[in-house]
Amino acid sequence: MKKLLSIIFVSLLFSGNGYAAEWLLKKDERIFSSQVTNDFLKNKTVTDLILLKFMYSKPNTTTGNSVQYYLYKPFDDDGSVDVICFVDPKKTTCRLP
Repeated sequence: MKKLLSIIFVSLLFSGNGYAAEWLLKKDERIFSSQVTNDFLKNKTVTDLILLKFMYSKPNTTTGNSVQYYLYKPFDDDGSVDVICFVDPKKTTCRLP
């Protein structure tokens, strides 16, 4: 009986983390085109931008050990914002073109 209760407890403990990404999306959902600057993109990853509803605009380019991701996000007020992310094994750098 103890094993069954411990299995249920552990499964409930880990099931709460399944919605963490949705919580982050709801927290940062409203961004405006004027907020997307190189400082805003400084510590962002491709996954962070996808959670903020950025979309892929071109096929990814692979060069050596790095990959370039081309992303964009349409805005109602100012058109769209394009972003380039350089991903290599050591770090990810996103910036405006």
